[in-house]
Amino acid sequence: MMYNHAAAIGVDIGRNSIKIAVVKIHGEVIATKSYPLKSYKTRDYLISMLLRAIKDIRQSVALEGVNSICVGTAAKGSINHTSGKALLPIRLKTADRK
Repeated sequence: MMYNHAAAIGVDIGRNSIKIAVVKIHGEVIATKSYPLKSYKTRDYLISMLLRAIKDIRQSVALEGVNSICVGTAAKGSINHTSGKALLPIRLKTADRK
């Protein structure tokens, strides 16, 4: 497949949904999608939804000759760099956090 444009994927992981966009190098947003999340989430569920969202949007823009070369993610909170865990100010309902 021949690609005419390079782009980046941006992902916002929220409490109720994953929002994802593809942005060309000069800032033009060329695709957006949103994936609702169920209220009770496991880590495996969140990871599978994230991978599904990335795969779906990459495939949709590839048909237009766009090569998504990187992915950036964002979630509310900060990261404990020692443990690698997210420190969320709003606690998500997950299997390990009740």
